[in-house]
Amino acid sequence: MLATKIPWFKVFKYSLYFFVLVNVVFFFQENWLASEHTNAAGIDASDLITAFADSIDTFVWLILLILFELETCVIPDNKLVGKLKHTLHGIRLVCYCIIIYAFYGYLSKLLSIYQYAPSAVTNLCHLANNGFSYLLELDDYIKITASNCASLSDSNVYLQLPNANIIASAETHTNALWLAWTDVVNAAAWLLVVLVLEIDVRLQLKGKLEGVTMLASKWIKALLYTVLLAAAAYWGAAAYWGITDDFIDAWDALLWILAFAFIEQNMFDWKEEVAQAKKLEDSH
Repeated sequence: MLATKIPWFKVFKYSLYFFVLVNVVFFFQENWLASEHTNAAGIDASDLITAFADSIDTFVWLILLILFELETCVIPDNKLVGKLKHTLHGIRLVCYCIIIYAFYGYLSKLLSIYQYAPSAVTNLCHLANNGFSYLLELDDYIKITASNCASLSDSNVYLQLPNANIIASAETHTNALWLAWTDVVNAAAWLLVVLVLEIDVRLQLKGKLEGVTMLASKWIKALLYTVLLAAAAYWGAAAYWGITDDFIDAWDALLWILAFAFIEQNMFDWKEEVAQAKKLEDSH
């Protein structure tokens, strides 16, 4: 396949993939800390995907990214047949099942935010040192103690997650709800992107990615990437305005958009190479 010959381009591309791997570690740490509050009694197998949706999702997407990189840029077409092709497609199928399950995790987290109900509590200090946690933001909690209760919130209206010692103010609950919705929309858009890309790869292998089909693919992906950029912009704005305490979600979103921009470039180069090979064959 036709590949960019400039060394620094490859260094930049694979460095970006490495940063995605680093984000897996950050998300795992964040999910682990959050699970100490949301699953204080322990995590059941059925709760694993909800508790670790971000880290599992990001890790599996990284595997998927590497598989697309191998198929669209690294492995020559004449090697991409038989057992190797079926193995790559089989691994991708497993990855798709997991990311769909991760999407269910995001959806479950969103639904759990909707479960918060009005609480009789009017002052957080009444809950100090009684095992209650306060929702700072989505996936971020803090134990309510006598030393921090007065500084956490000046509200006198709170909501509580049923069957859990977790309290949220109306403001933090609303912010968490918006962030959870953004997670769901972002995850859904990525599922559609990878579906279109999977179709592109299979059509390209058959030499059928042409005309209206190719044009439709471009327009659909342009719309989906616009949604993904909007999600990244929202996360960035949320971090800037203090709704979240870091830029990790916006940073991660931009990394993934750039990573799949490289896959799109691979597809373009691959198509160009096939066209050049066909011209050379016709000339003989």
